[in-house]
Amino acid sequence: MQIISQPAAWERRRPLVLAFLCFVFAAWFAWDGWYGWPDHDDTVVQQMLLSHRVTGKDKLIARAWPGWRHATNAQRLKFDHLVHINNIPGWHTVTDIHNQRWIVLGLGLVAVAGLVWFLWVRFKRIMADDQGLWLSNGRMVPYNAIKMIDNRRWPKAGLVILEYVNAAGRVQHAVLDAVIYENLPPLLNEVIARATAAEVINPPAAATATENNSAGSGRS
Repeated sequence: MQIISQPAAWERRRPLVLAFLCFVFAAWFAWDGWYGWPDHDDTVVQQMLLSHRVTGKDKLIARAWPGWRHATNAQRLKFDHLVHINNIPGWHTVTDIHNQRWIVLGLGLVAVAGLVWFLWVRFKRIMADDQGLWLSNGRMVPYNAIKMIDNRRWPKAGLVILEYVNAAGRVQHAVLDAVIYENLPPLLNEVIARATAAEVINPPAAATATENNSAGSGRS
């Protein structure tokens, strides 16, 4: 008999939401970095030619501006200085535009990581079968290796902590989270039923209820 607990719907969608948002913002920054801001800088140069604050010498330099896309990096840096000394608003410096482009690269890498995360989540699962409990990392824990099942955080946080001994004889812990995995209660019930040597620690409320029931049975 197999009981499988797969990632919950939100856990499966979360990587796609991350990737989608990164692609949207990457497109936005890419437009600014390659089109919007360079075109705006060309407009600023035209405004400089009409400005009374710009000296005739500086206007001669502005008339030689070939456009942001055709200008050399040295020309762009020269205009960064020219706009600064003339106190012309709205100019995007070489650093500003390059930063926009680097942000696009960063967002693209995060988006790709989100897609990889999505593919990984699709195959992530926890399973209980006749052999033992299979964790999400592919490790199989035999039922007789489970020493403790701690349910105290289940009512509030949906967490169950398992303590088990691995093949090397070392004590390890596994956290099963109901927020991340769906169909977890039937799987946990199966583990509790099969791990007969494990100490099961129930929440205080459940333990109190059990004690009260036992006391009531004794009085009757």
